[in-house]
Amino acid sequence: MGGLVLALGACSSGPREAPKPEPPPLPTRTADGRIIIRGQGLTYALRPPQGWVARSVRGADRSTKSTVTVADIAPPDGAPVLISGQMRTKNREIDSIESWVERVTLTRRNTDRDFTMSRAGTVAIVGGRRGEMIVLENSEPAEGGQPIDHEAVVLIEEPGAIAEIFLTTKTKDLLEQNLLTLRMVAASYSPLR
Repeated sequence: MGGLVLALGACSSGPREAPKPEPPPLPTRTADGRIIIRGQGLTYALRPPQGWVARSVRGADRSTKSTVTVADIAPPDGAPVLISGQMRTKNREIDSIESWVERVTLTRRNTDRDFTMSRAGTVAIVGGRRGEMIVLENSEPAEGGQPIDHEAVVLIEEPGAIAEIFLTTKTKDLLEQNLLTLRMVAASYSPLR
């Protein structure tokens, strides 16, 4: 009889509320407030711009298919702009910035034959080193098609990986307005041992 009462009670409990999604986790930070990005072969830190909102998300290292901790940084005004600290572990296909450029161009052109990349100079980073800034140009969609992302990336080569600091926006104007911010964030890059 006790089992029947439990079963009836379970049936009459009414609709259950869906669990509320958990807010994204706050990023792990260094003692001086920089955000930590972790992956196989590389851990590094970036300083977000003053007032920008930072969160940590889980991502996948495209080279090793391993999980990485990515930092996403967005402006406080809600503009469709995102700076994302990522990484790619070096492998046979991608073992330098040059092979990164070749591989990404080949992959993107498989779905967008008009895709191009242009080099936008170097970025001085902590310790007197330099990263390379690249602007990725996606073709405009046909009328009524999905809007495209406008992107730039600063690549910093390390012995076992390439740090990727991406700027992604929804308009070309926003991309151009935030290239200096991308340079400032990338300039704060430092590997952590």
